[in-house]
Amino acid sequence: MSLKSISQKVLGSALLAGSMLMAAYAQPKYIELAEPAQLVKTSDPSQVEVVEVFSYTCGHCYQLEAPVANWLKTKPESVNFVRIQMPGEGVWESLARTYFTLEAMDKVEEGHPAMYKATMVDRLRAFDKDSIAAYLAKNTDINAEEFTKLWNSFPVTSSYNRAVDLVQNQYKVDYTPVFIIDGKYLVNGETSRATSYAEIVEAVDEVSKEILAKKAEAAPAKAE
Repeated sequence: MSLKSISQKVLGSALLAGSMLMAAYAQPKYIELAEPAQLVKTSDPSQVEVVEVFSYTCGHCYQLEAPVANWLKTKPESVNFVRIQMPGEGVWESLARTYFTLEAMDKVEEGHPAMYKATMVDRLRAFDKDSIAAYLAKNTDINAEEFTKLWNSFPVTSSYNRAVDLVQNQYKVDYTPVFIIDGKYLVNGETSRATSYAEIVEAVDEVSKEILAKKAEAAPAKAE
């Protein structure tokens, strides 16, 4: 085989590999849900809602906390961020009720990182409401009595029941972490082709901005 033939084959292989790589990155970084899901807190059709389904017992979710926190500082104002602690039976219900109780108390800023510290650092393994309330009272300014009083309240139970319906019947996911964007698009580590936790969040940001841009294009022009 001549040197020219070898060079042509090497060049051809390189071009093919480059084309395949470009094609892979040109693919969407999400998969579309079979049926659109309800939005949790967003009613303005010009805005985009991003839901993170997480678990306090999930190491990957814990590692995502810093990239998500950084993104929340710079995300567009028209992107609304919502968290849902994965609901379920036993410990999963307790942890989900914990998050929704923190929401009802307006104590997510203090309680959410404290719960990750409880599970990932301090290795808390007692997830009944009294044990969680005691931990939060010891490590934050959250009032244990108020926390336990709200645990089974109507607002918390309503939020929990809605989370069950969203995650199990509409998103149809049984793992964490996963992001649902605008009730239509699912982004996770696999769909985003991420090699780091930061890249997963970058994919969420990218998809969110793409949807915002499409909504802006489709919006009727305002009369001057």
